[in-house]
Amino acid sequence: LAEGGYWVDIAPALATTQSLTVVFHPVHGWALVVHSVINGEDFTTETRVTQTFHPGFVGERSDAVRPHESRDLIGKRTLFRYSVNHLYEHIYLSSRRFVWHNLVGEQRGHAAAELASTWKLEEGVYLFTWREEIIPVGTVFVFDYARGRSTGKFIGLTSDGKIENGKGGALIIPFGQSNYGEHQEPV
Repeated sequence: LAEGGYWVDIAPALATTQSLTVVFHPVHGWALVVHSVINGEDFTTETRVTQTFHPGFVGERSDAVRPHESRDLIGKRTLFRYSVNHLYEHIYLSSRRFVWHNLVGEQRGHAAAELASTWKLEEGVYLFTWREEIIPVGTVFVFDYARGRSTGKFIGLTSDGKIENGKGGALIIPFGQSNYGEHQEPV
């Protein structure tokens, strides 16, 4: 992650459809654990992938700010360059939804509005997750707008039903901002 920050993934041996992601920065003092679960096909939640968030502190900084849910991304439009062959647009619609839109790559022209969560780690640094509604896929990413980088993973199932964490990262390119005006603020 950003200079001095860490990312740790833990896959409990007996819980093959669960994953823990721990992001923390000992110098700045923040920590956040994301517990991701891929539920069975008989799921009763909004999406098959569910996530819970557990903020905390690390180190001995008395002025550290605990990670917290954030609305800072609402209205932002950002391009994510995963490779020369993969370019996606993200539009952050509300505190619960964002749109991904493939501009370059295998999914060119595909787009979807997915359930999402945004946690502020520090100024300009966010943990962002989304959960797809159609297929059992989720993500955990850290967006570092100051450095123009994202670091993260895609969570899905292998053919034998075990969780798979696929690494991901992109260059972040700011692309625009929507202004919703007074009394029209999204959820």
